[in-house]
Amino acid sequence: MKNILDVEITGKDKCDDHWVLVGRGEGERTLLKLHFLIRRDRIADAVRSKLLKCVIGNSIVFHANKQAAYAGHFSFSEPGESPLGTIEIKITCDDPQKLIDWLAPPSERSEVKS
Repeated sequence: MKNILDVEITGKDKCDDHWVLVGRGEGERTLLKLHFLIRRDRIADAVRSKLLKCVIGNSIVFHANKQAAYAGHFSFSEPGESPLGTIEIKITCDDPQKLIDWLAPPSERSEVKS
């Protein structure tokens, strides 16, 4: 989790038959690693498209692949898709669209498709 987000591990919870780490962060600093990874790996269009579908009210909720995160990359994953499980990420903010624009700004290619 800490390879893609700057969060403080605040505890762990027992969920069914496994443990879940809980992390928390506030402000832009929390997302700077993810912001960097999206640009470095040149995946902004794919990330933007997925994040826009993950907005629920004032939150963006999605799952990241643990194996990719461990290797210092970002990739979406669906629960049950990976043998290692996923990292569930919930970002709450006043303006999810503005946050998505910052994390994964529209490229010229994505603007042409719209």
